[in-house]
Amino acid sequence: NWTEWSSCTFAATTAIRTRSVLKEARYGGKPCTTPLNETKVCLSANCKVSIWSNWTLCDSTSKQYRNRTIVQQAMGAGLPCSFYNLTQSQQCEPENCVAGEWKNASECGCDGWLQQSRDIIKQASNLGLPCQLDRIAKCEPPASCFTSTSLTSTTSSRTETTNTNTSTTSTTTPTTTTIS
Repeated sequence: NWTEWSSCTFAATTAIRTRSVLKEARYGGKPCTTPLNETKVCLSANCKVSIWSNWTLCDSTSKQYRNRTIVQQAMGAGLPCSFYNLTQSQQCEPENCVAGEWKNASECGCDGWLQQSRDIIKQASNLGLPCQLDRIAKCEPPASCFTSTSLTSTTSSRTETTNTNTSTTSTTTPTTTTIS
C-alpha cells in the first residue's frame, strides 16, 4: 500500500509517496520490479482572499477597520495566506459640527446687545470641532430707550445721587440726576 502524498509547500515543488515490499521473493521467485517511490509535481495555487469589507463606523478612538477572509488556502508552491493582511485600520477624518443661521433669541436691549442662537444641523464626530450655539451680538437699541421716561429704568444708564445740604435746617434732600 502507498503512503499518503507528502505535503506540497511553498518550499516543496514536488510531492512524494512511498511503499515497501511486504515479502521479498524467495525460492526462485521474481523480485519486485515496480518502483517503491513515486513523485508528482505539486499543483500550485496562491492563497485566495475575499475583497475588503466596508469600513466600520469610527470608534471612540477615532479609528475604523475593515476585514477580508481566506477563501482558499495556498496549494503547492503557491503564495501562502500568511502573506496577506486580513485586517486594516485607519484614522478617521475629523468632522466639524455644522450649524444653521443665527437667529435672534431676544430683542435688542437698551444696552445695545441681543442674544442669538442657532440649531445644529450635524453634530461633530471623530474629534471634530463643536458648534458655537449661543452668542451676544451688538445691535441698534430701539428708540424707546432714548425717551425721558425710560432713562431712569434702563440698564445702560447710570444713576447718581447727590446730597444737597441746607445750612438753616440741617436736613438732607436727595436729588437724582440721570446720565446716559
